[in-house]
Amino acid sequence: MKKKILFFVASILLSMTSIFAQYDINLSANPPQYGTVSGGGNYPYGSEVTVIATPDSCHYFAYWSENSVMLSTDPFYTFIVTQSRNLVANFVGSEEFYTITVSANPDYAGTVTSNSIFCGEIVTVCAFANIGYQFINWTEDGMIISDSECYTFTVNSSHNLVANFIPIPMSYNITVSAEPPYCGEIFGGGNFPFGTIVTISAIPSFCCDFLYWGANGMIISTDQVFTFVVTQSYDFVAYFESKTFDIITSVNPIEGGTILGGGNNNIHCGDSTFVWAIPNPEYEFVNWTEDDNEVSDNALYAFPVFQSRSLVANFIEIGKTPSSIDNQGTFAIKIYPNPSGGELRVLNGELRVEHIEIYDTYGKKVGVVPISSETVVDISHLSAGVYFIKIRTEVGEVTRKVVKE
Repeated sequence: MKKKILFFVASILLSMTSIFAQYDINLSANPPQYGTVSGGGNYPYGSEVTVIATPDSCHYFAYWSENSVMLSTDPFYTFIVTQSRNLVANFVGSEEFYTITVSANPDYAGTVTSNSIFCGEIVTVCAFANIGYQFINWTEDGMIISDSECYTFTVNSSHNLVANFIPIPMSYNITVSAEPPYCGEIFGGGNFPFGTIVTISAIPSFCCDFLYWGANGMIISTDQVFTFVVTQSYDFVAYFESKTFDIITSVNPIEGGTILGGGNNNIHCGDSTFVWAIPNPEYEFVNWTEDDNEVSDNALYAFPVFQSRSLVANFIEIGKTPSSIDNQGTFAIKIYPNPSGGELRVLNGELRVEHIEIYDTYGKKVGVVPISSETVVDISHLSAGVYFIKIRTEVGEVTRKVVKE
């Protein structure tokens, strides 16, 4: 009797344990890519649970199974939870196929093809423009669906796709300009057919540096000579930057005087400036020199700025000989007018001039001048800019800077 009572109590405890237990309902799809499942989770004993199998657009639900045993053909399967379960939603493929129709707009602008494709397959349609036309986009029912010539998608319904083309313009305008306008010359603009290879170039003036080609607010190229293929109209701008120079001055000897002007930084190329040498008591001004060459014998020396310069104001005590400054009489050589637009005159005084040559700022010889007592140097054929006149005398060489207007 005692054993029967113990067995009865154990049965009651076991039943109570089952009633308050939680069980896992695990769901999966077979094959996984054919559909989705929902409703799984952790549930108390005795709960009523409905699990749902949802096939994708190209497949069908077959049945629910557990341990390879079919349970139900209803995609909504309801049961009472009494234990943990592993349920599988089984799907099958569709044999349905859809028609993919493609056409060209206008129909003479390009070629396309149409196909019948099984549901779920991946298809690619391509548009090929005829000569004189270019592809724009694919549309369906008037809506743009792709701007790629080849459009790839998964088939789950029939489609009626249209490849749209437009005529290629006969030519495009390529305009070129300089900013600021005075900083350089530009070449290469015009009207060109589609696909033409075009080269544009920007040549900075002496006082400017090229920065970049720009269009529509964007930097297009930092090359002065830029080559591209014409596919549309462009307004190219060559951007330049004006050069700036420093004018440095010094006094020789230091106690000889003071200088007004000079010491200026960032003077724009082509601007005019001046330096003024003021002698101290008991001194007098002799000349301005640069690299030991006289550039002016006027205390107030005004000049256009085309490069950085280092000028020396030379003074001498009143009554003394300027031999330490005047290099064996070479200061007697004068060139005027400077600047000039056509002819320069070289006055050589008592010195015998043996040879005269003209150089540009790159060191290239651009002329040789015949010799006479008052030599005329014709620079009318030269471009505006800075040049150097090298004069060989019996006592050495003298170099003078001149400006062609």
